[in-house]
Amino acid sequence: MPLAIFEASDRQALFPSEQWFYYWKSSAGLWESQLSQSTDPLVCVPIHWAFHCEDGEFADFGYSPETDLARLASLCESLDKDILFFLPLTPLPIFPAGGAPPLVAKVPAIDLNGMAHAYMDLDGKVNCFTSFFDQRVFESFRRYVFGLEDYFQRENVSASVVGLVGGGLEDNGEERSFMDYWEDSSKAFKRGLHRFIRQNGAPESSREREEETKHLYGQMIRDLYLETAKEALEDRFLGPLEFSFLGGAPGDLLLRADSSFGDSVSHARNITLSLLHDRIPSAALLPSHSRSPGLMGFLSLVVTPDLIKSRLREFVSEDEWVSEYETLDFFILCEHWPRYSKGRPSWDDIGLKEYLKKSYPGQYRIVHSPDKMGKKAPRESVHYLFGRTMDKALMNEMLGAFLEGLSFVLDTSGMDKELLRRLEGFILENSLEVEFIRCHTQVRRVSLGTAMMILFDGNRLCGLKESMLETFWDKLTSVFECPRQNLQGDGGVEVVWMKRMPVQTELNFEEIRRIVLYNPSLREKRVALAPHKKFRFLKYTRDYQATVTSISGGVDIELGADGHVALDFGFVG
Repeated sequence: MPLAIFEASDRQALFPSEQWFYYWKSSAGLWESQLSQSTDPLVCVPIHWAFHCEDGEFADFGYSPETDLARLASLCESLDKDILFFLPLTPLPIFPAGGAPPLVAKVPAIDLNGMAHAYMDLDGKVNCFTSFFDQRVFESFRRYVFGLEDYFQRENVSASVVGLVGGGLEDNGEERSFMDYWEDSSKAFKRGLHRFIRQNGAPESSREREEETKHLYGQMIRDLYLETAKEALEDRFLGPLEFSFLGGAPGDLLLRADSSFGDSVSHARNITLSLLHDRIPSAALLPSHSRSPGLMGFLSLVVTPDLIKSRLREFVSEDEWVSEYETLDFFILCEHWPRYSKGRPSWDDIGLKEYLKKSYPGQYRIVHSPDKMGKKAPRESVHYLFGRTMDKALMNEMLGAFLEGLSFVLDTSGMDKELLRRLEGFILENSLEVEFIRCHTQVRRVSLGTAMMILFDGNRLCGLKESMLETFWDKLTSVFECPRQNLQGDGGVEVVWMKRMPVQTELNFEEIRRIVLYNPSLREKRVALAPHKKFRFLKYTRDYQATVTSISGGVDIELGADGHVALDFGFVG
């Protein structure tokens, strides 16, 4: 039997986040009227595992009206809405026990401090995670996913499924850390880790190697859930999407009891930091008192169906989904774990992050896997990599992508000597043009058509003054000729840049860029976009508590408390 159903009149309970619909919180007879009230062209439906499979064995898909996902897909089609089913691949705080069926949810997930993973959902209920490292949970998940595909085929459902991966940003001041919901040190995790060590040999007796072994084991089990979804759902499965739940960090549980949790400054910062770290922010856990009109308007401006589609670009053909606005990412910094932690310097140590934060706010992204530099990455993006993190496969992938036209900046400090020789051989074999640049350290610029590869030794930058590091990065990034508009004025304004291709009436522009600004503070803020000969101000839209004045090719913006606005510019290449 499915869980108890109630007819919810509260829109927030049914649509807790951008484009999300909680079908299990309503009567099936009300789905059509509720969906028709939404203006979003995309409906994202998280599938509630325990709602369909309470005993972990038998899956109810369509035996009762409220579990009939085929009917839900048909309703969306009749309302001319796209539908995406979200299949959770991690425990999620929106579900009791993280989503696992009650009869298999036996082992609680434990954090590194020995505490149970506990989070408060939208309704104020505390949900404790079940360990997804428990073999019983995985076996139940496998039966459930194959049963879901059988049901979809039987009912001729053509809708796609996306893997939902969750986590939260822990508020540690300006440098907030992302906590993945896979983190676990339960007895189920430890049993599996011991088996993994016996099969692969004991790691070296160092803290770093032990942490790497734990990570490798955790990644193996994580991949097992992902591969099971791919195996069962086949072409229907588009791939995983990573979401960052606002208010979904471990430390937020106690904060929810305090009215200050409604602080828009913290939530707004988490929205932009989530995008910066290549994750989609979600308001699915935010209570009503935390949802100011300005904050939710800001979130709806950046988390659009276009953003979700752009994040799935590597999994679908461009002809299938052509997104409009997507984030503008001139620079992509790779910080993949665990090799990233080995040695120094980091991007922080040599001033790159600080430089980009000042000079290209809202126009760069940090990824935690080199897979993000695949062929479907934006062609104009520059990828920053550490040589010390490379293995042979990643080196070959980078060189192949370079031949395809992608540009790279590579810190060669600590790089494996054999791989360094492979890189030097590649330059000689292809007779590539090499130019030497001197700026605090020797830099080589390797060119092939429009693609460039910048090679430097990051160790030489450690200990330099901030002004010298800023000069270095300014000179290095200038070779890529990434045109930008300078935002000047009061601090504390959150900034997100987006872009789209021009439409028929905009063919005199190479692309259209949109800047989204939000003032989360209680004080008025004034900012300005300086005139630029390659940009033309077109319009502003979706303003709230904002005044926009166009002057001499530039734009002055006055943002009241909780004010936001989106401005469009045409870029002349």
